[in-house]
Amino acid sequence: MRGTVQKKGNKWYAVLYTGKDELTGKWQRKWFSGFKTKKEAEKFLAEKVSEVTQGKYTEPSKELYGAYLQSWLEDKKMQVRPSTWKTYDWIARCYVLAHLGKMELSKKGNGGLDRG
Repeated sequence: MRGTVQKKGNKWYAVLYTGKDELTGKWQRKWFSGFKTKKEAEKFLAEKVSEVTQGKYTEPSKELYGAYLQSWLEDKKMQVRPSTWKTYDWIARCYVLAHLGKMELSKKGNGGLDRG
């Protein structure tokens, strides 16, 4: 297993080893917190280890919805008709950015919109 579970106070933590740092050779660790039981933490860790093994694991991003959406809109600008892009831009500005623009993509409870 490439990780461990630890208890601090009354909460359990899953510690995922994501690989070794190329410069220092030390293990890089990612801590996930807030598990009520050891079993929950172990199950979560097993899923994350599987993701790392399969090359599917990505670090949670601090990128905001607003920045991601602006980037997406710029990419779409060359792929769709100008009238379609204007509609996308209007919807994004009026509805999405106003409510989600300052929220991080990787935060829990974001409707499963994690980037990756």
